[in-house]
Parts: sequence; structure tokens; C-alpha cells
Amino acid sequence: MKMKTRVIILLTVFFLLVTLSGCVTQPEKTPTILDNKKSSQPLSITAEYTEKMVTLSIERTDGGKLPELEVVLVDQTGKTVDSHKPFYIEGAGVSSEKLSLSADSEGVYTIVVKNKLNETIYQTNWTVSFPHYKINDAVLIKNGIGIVFRPYQIGKSSQEKDVSYKRITIPIEVKNIESLKEERIRIDAQSLKVDKGYIYKPRYGYVDETLNPKEEVKKEIAFDIPEDTEPIEMHGLLGDFWLDTDFILELSK
Repeated sequence: MKMKTRVIILLTVFFLLVTLSGCVTQPEKTPTILDNKKSSQPLSITAEYTEKMVTLSIERTDGGKLPELEVVLVDQTGKTVDSHKPFYIEGAGVSSEKLSLSADSEGVYTIVVKNKLNETIYQTNWTVSFPHYKINDAVLIKNGIGIVFRPYQIGKSSQEKDVSYKRITIPIEVKNIESLKEERIRIDAQSLKVDKGYIYKPRYGYVDETLNPKEEVKKEIAFDIPEDTEPIEMHGLLGDFWLDTDFILELSK
């Protein structure tokens, strides 16, 4: 009799627990965003350009969370020069964001945005161009400093390698023309391109001067290039405190 009573009690407790378990609220699963396909992308993408930088503004137009995206900047050869992989993480809790991509040289670039299915949802071309100067041009920068690049001179290189080199020296005249106070000028030669398409770094290519009103100095920058090539153009940076302006100096005769 006692055994039968125990069985009845155990069965009663078991059914009571089962009944109570059905009343417990289960935690909700994290809601998922819309399927990240081109046909259902609720995204707005706009681009703003400066000389060497593009800023993309990406927004989820329905207020939801941004999906996972890959953003790349590709040059004409197909090489990726800048990227964010991935920049937006699904479930990060943001509906809009900005990011920047930059290019260091002239050319036509392609901006591509892909979703996690590797589908291209945004693509546009971007042309980067810098101011071009010629030999003997008078260049006036914003602080009143004038710059003139004079015709290059050809000399003997000190490099001793399998290839014979010559030295290309570019004289530079710098003068504080317009300012009534001392001003700073900085010039940083980045590279020299030759007729065969090769690009060379400078042997010495940095100018940093502070000039009083009407004061003038003469400087030079130099490159070593193979004897059987001719200089075409130099890429440089110039500015006062900041080297903030790219330029191309055309050298071909």
C-alpha cells in the first residue's frame, strides 16, 4: 500500500512539473535582418570626393541594422589600393556609417561595395588628378610663396651597379613674394617617371625653408635613372606647414 502511494505521489509531481514547464517563457531569438541580396537591399550609398579621398555614406533606409559589407578601391590594373573588409558587421546595431578610401596617385579608380554573398550592390568610377606644372612655370601657393622649377641638368650618378645611371638634378627657386611676414615652404619629391614607364625614388628630394618677406633661396632635388631612359614627370607634395597639395611637374622636352 505504501509503495502504491509513493508511485501516485511521484506521478503527480511529474505531471505537475510538465504542466509548469509549458508556462515558462522561452527567450526570444535575436531577430535577423533582411536577406542581404541585391533585390532586397534597403541601403542608400552616396560618395563625396576630395583630391585624394572619397567618403562613402552608407545608410539603412528602413532604420534597421547595417548588414555585413565589403568595400574596396581598385585601380586600373585590378589591384586593390584601399579597402574595408568587412566594415559593417551584421547585428552591430547601427543604421548608418561613413568610411573613407584614399588613392596616392593619379588615375581612374573603381569603388565597389559587395554584400556577404559577393554580389556587387554599388559600383562607380573615380578619377584622381593633380595640378600639372611645367618647367619655368611660376607657382604661387596660398601663403604667398612663389616657386619656379628650372630646366633639369644631367650629370654623373654615384651609383655603381650593373645598370649605368645618370643623375637628373632639378633646380628650384623659392621666394617669399607676397607675404609681409616670414613664411614656411615645404616641397617633398615623391617619385620620377621615365619614358619606359619605370618609377624611381629621389636621391635627395626634400626642401624645408622659412623665408622673410622678399627673401629668396635656391635649392635642388635629384634622381638617379638609367642612362637609356629620359625623365617624363615628377610627382611631389608641397605646402606650408602641411604637405597638403599633390602636383605633377612635367619634364619631357
